Amino acid sequence: MKEVLKKIVKFDFTPTILFYVLFMVLTGLLVYVDTQPVGLGGSLIGLASINKPVFDTIGTSLLWYTITEILGKIAILYMVGFGIYGLVQWVNRQKLRRVDKDLFVLAFLYVLIVACYVVFEIFIVNFRPVLVTTKPEASYPSSHTMLVVCVMATAIMQFHERFKNKKVLRIITEIISAAILVATVVGRLLSGVHWLTDIIGALLLSATLVSFYYALVKRVRVYEANRPKGKKVKKAKKSKQKKNKKDVKEKASSNNREKKEKPSEKEIREKRKAKRAEKARKKKNNT
Repeated sequence: MKEVLKKIVKFDFTPTILFYVLFMVLTGLLVYVDTQPVGLGGSLIGLASINKPVFDTIGTSLLWYTITEILGKIAILYMVGFGIYGLVQWVNRQKLRRVDKDLFVLAFLYVLIVACYVVFEIFIVNFRPVLVTTKPEASYPSSHTMLVVCVMATAIMQFHERFKNKKVLRIITEIISAAILVATVVGRLLSGVHWLTDIIGALLLSATLVSFYYALVKRVRVYEANRPKGKKVKKAKKSKQKKNKKDVKEKASSNNREKKEKPSEKEIREKRKAKRAEKARKKKNNT
């Protein structure tokens, strides 16, 4: 196991920390810098000198809003699909621990996405520039953008690994996922339901989560590739037990040989007595 751990790459948090710091800096700027009552109903918006002109230039688009809503539902279908894939593995392999470990990491990422959504629904930084429902809604970061970027980016990684030997299928799934990702980011801004900084914040938070996922999966895959599995483990245990038994037998036989080779005290006394008798006989013959 120690040899396996030595082969595992370092768990590199650097990109995750960098993106998270940038996200928190942007959040702080929105709360404290250039806040003006330019939002819906006179609500305060941070970095208003940037957000307001961009929103006025772009305006709103019901078409892009509808398209991005559909793309968001497709992202949710991706999540369900990977969940079903994990369940199928569990059923076929009969034990939960035999399910691919990167699917557990993916499930954990999905939990983090939901957690981030809940947090920013409670701690509201700013509101949408337009009414989407009957009341103002939290706008920062764009949870829709965050969801699609995280799901599609990790799906591309999954497809790249799982369709490694199916080049055409891999390329098609990766292109579709990338297109959905880009269309959502651009379309969410063009729809006019978010400020520019909402989209930027969502991208930074998504980069934080995806880089965290990537580092975890990289570690898991290296560990799994170098860890002895199934019959290899049993064979290694049997070999170790056999070796231990052999060592015990060799030690026992070695002790027995030593006992046989080493004369007892009685034998030593008899030899000494025989030598003295021999000397006495020779002396008597000489006289």
